Amino acid sequence: ALSYFSPLLGAVLADSSWGRFQTIWRFGCVYAVGLCCLTWASYRVPNYKAGDDTPDEIPENLSLARAVTFFGLFCACMGTGGIKPCVS
Repeated sequence: ALSYFSPLLGAVLADSSWGRFQTIWRFGCVYAVGLCCLTWASYRVPNYKAGDDTPDEIPENLSLARAVTFFGLFCACMGTGGIKPCVS
């Protein structure tokens, strides 16, 4: 839902201060940061076989990976929505 509301922010910034190409560049960087966070978070969580995920084997970095995942999703949504009004 955030990617459908963030074009409003992108349109206001593109029309009032940054311009079309600067808006695409800046929100593209936000989008790239989000994708890097998502990649890092998925890489950091180890894979388990079926039956091996007992509560004492949950890694300590799982909460960090979740936080980075949600931050990455937020950045990807903001970047996607910020670019939409400039490229359509």
